[in-house]
Amino acid sequence: RNNISDINLYYSILNIGIFYARQGKYSSSLTYFDTAQILVNSGELANDSSLLAGFYDNYALITTFTGKLKQANKYYDLAEKMYSSLYGPNHIKLAGINNNKGINAYYEYELSKAELYYKKALDIELTDDQKNSDLIAMIYINLSRIYQDKGDYNSTIKNCLEGLKHSSSDDLSLIMYKNIATSYVEIGDIVLANKYFQIALELLKEESINPKRNQDLYVSYADFLLNNNNNELSLTYYKKALLAANNLHGNNSNQYANILTSIGTYYLDAIVNIDSAISYFSKSITIFTENNTLISEDNYNSVQQKEAEIGLASAYF
Repeated sequence: RNNISDINLYYSILNIGIFYARQGKYSSSLTYFDTAQILVNSGELANDSSLLAGFYDNYALITTFTGKLKQANKYYDLAEKMYSSLYGPNHIKLAGINNNKGINAYYEYELSKAELYYKKALDIELTDDQKNSDLIAMIYINLSRIYQDKGDYNSTIKNCLEGLKHSSSDDLSLIMYKNIATSYVEIGDIVLANKYFQIALELLKEESINPKRNQDLYVSYADFLLNNNNNELSLTYYKKALLAANNLHGNNSNQYANILTSIGTYYLDAIVNIDSAISYFSKSITIFTENNTLISEDNYNSVQQKEAEIGLASAYF
């Protein structure tokens, strides 16, 4: 407002934006990044290509977190062009940018485009002397998800096994072991599926594991057990998942309600215990209804359908 555009003001505004981003307040963060953009495009800062490239790289990331993926990609393109001009087309910073562009393409359901970005990022990382082993593992995870979505489970397994060669993170390794396990489930190899589930479950004991892995892994393993008629152990893991969801999100969350729904389905389809099924479905419907601003229509409709099935089944008991 006072036509001040020196470097100190720029960094002050940028740091406030970063502070809000670290708190997960991305809309507030973006407001400060928008202001910082005015400064970097005026005065002497506009001539500093290195500063501009770093700014647009971060600006793109914050914009992504606010859901503006196309706008974010424009900023990534600007950063990529500047980094390429400064350091060449295979500089290590371009690996991170292409990985992030791949993530954005993936969430816009452009799987082929995402695959190309991931492979470009991987090529840069694998040929760089300062390669980031965990970023390489993350890119392999991202590629594996594309193949999983396409139903190419052998390629999913192949990419996860490659990623495991590079991962130094127990958390990343757990994700890959779980992806391998669920891919073997789809292929129909129960023995190998169980083998990799067991490895992933063992990793849950490590302190570095993200707490949200518990719920996801327990549900996947419970589904696997249920589909292979191991009903009693399946219920044990659904209840482990329910406890994990309670610890992480609370017992009034949609995550908690989703697992209540799974347990209700277990009692209805596997055990044919109508009363228990009604109890779990009723609890999940209550939570979905109270959280109507966050409600998943698919989940809600699924529960309503199950309750209708219970009504039909009750006529025969």
